[in-house]
Amino acid sequence: MNARRTFLISLTVYLILAGLVSVMTPLGEAPDEADHYAYARYIALHHALPQGPEVTQGKHPPLYHTLAALAGGWTGMGLFLQPNPDVFPIRTDGPANFFIHGPEEGFPWRDGPLAFHLARLLSVLLGGATLWGAWRIGAEAFPRHPEIGLMAAAFLAGLPGYLYISGAMNNDNAVGAFGALALLIMVRIIRQGLSLHRTLALGIVFGLGLLSKVGMLSLWPLAALALIAPIWPQRHQVEAWGQAGLHVLAAWGMGLLVASPWLLRNWRLYGDPLGWGLVRQTVDLREGPVDLAVLFWLGKGLFTYFWGRFGAIGQIFLPGWAYLLAGLLSLALLTGILYFLVRRPSPAPPQVFLILLLVGAPALTLAGVIRYTAIALGTDQARLMWPSIAVIGVWVGVGLAGWLEMLGLTSRLRAWTLGLGMLIAASLVALATLFLLVRPALW
Repeated sequence: MNARRTFLISLTVYLILAGLVSVMTPLGEAPDEADHYAYARYIALHHALPQGPEVTQGKHPPLYHTLAALAGGWTGMGLFLQPNPDVFPIRTDGPANFFIHGPEEGFPWRDGPLAFHLARLLSVLLGGATLWGAWRIGAEAFPRHPEIGLMAAAFLAGLPGYLYISGAMNNDNAVGAFGALALLIMVRIIRQGLSLHRTLALGIVFGLGLLSKVGMLSLWPLAALALIAPIWPQRHQVEAWGQAGLHVLAAWGMGLLVASPWLLRNWRLYGDPLGWGLVRQTVDLREGPVDLAVLFWLGKGLFTYFWGRFGAIGQIFLPGWAYLLAGLLSLALLTGILYFLVRRPSPAPPQVFLILLLVGAPALTLAGVIRYTAIALGTDQARLMWPSIAVIGVWVGVGLAGWLEMLGLTSRLRAWTLGLGMLIAASLVALATLFLLVRPALW
């Protein structure tokens, strides 16, 4: 079995699992879903973007919500969500549902519920695109180790935290897909060299990602890294640096051009291109500094959400022992990554740039999350790392590849068997989480 067929199996399993999450999670019971629906509904009804803080998610760029409006606007997109007055204060023995769910949400779906499910389907498809990006990034960054990309895709296909967001109405799925595509283009630039069409394609994807969520900006500095890599052998020539600089400016310029309608609108209405004044009106503002206690809280939240926290505000946790196992697995993966990298012979410059790219993506995304944490509360959610989620999956594949080398199994196992093995294990975890934890808590 070749790598493509193995990936298609992972993609099929992902679509089934994410589809199950999408259908089985009551509407509005994933992070910010009700507000995202309100944003898309406004666009569908008014054929314009909202102004001011009344539509709270209106602080976000409009691409995902416009697509959701196009997908579901014909249904009427009526209001149907009824807040649950008994949910607060959150208690372990209290109700987990933020909304009261009536027969109007039942199948066959109509009107608002149908539009909601169509938006969730959009999310599932975008999550599949991210999965493809993870596979290709792993395969092209490490061409001698096809198992890395396959295990990256298989891991994400069964990761409960990833599946829950992929089955939700949420713009993080869009920025995850565009982030994966941008990183793949940068891998190809490092591998194949400078070309105007790749540079402009990178800029277009940057712009589309920015129109999905501002977190995409965390990846923009990496364009300089990727576009300098091909001229590195000629680094002593001024002309080479000039050529690389022009490509960097072209990528950033194209990104700004694609996103310019939204950026200029923000500048006109709120006084800055990203609309930070509006953001501050629609979030719970942090009053103190980002100290060690806040960083610990942030790290704990990112970790638990990544492996699996569910519900509208993450109030449904995995058992404590599951997070302990996830912590041990994380340490094991880190050990495998270090072993894999140390065991490589002295890498050529392109491979060094690739490693820097793959390290830089999650590092810069995390830096952006920390910066946002200085402004807002409630930022301890792993979905804010989605611009680089594909690369995070690739690092999981690298860690597993390191352990296979450590145990002397690389030469005995084919890449497709490793990919399918990871897929089976991850899928079983996902199914157990969905049917034994999430569904009983929300139904």
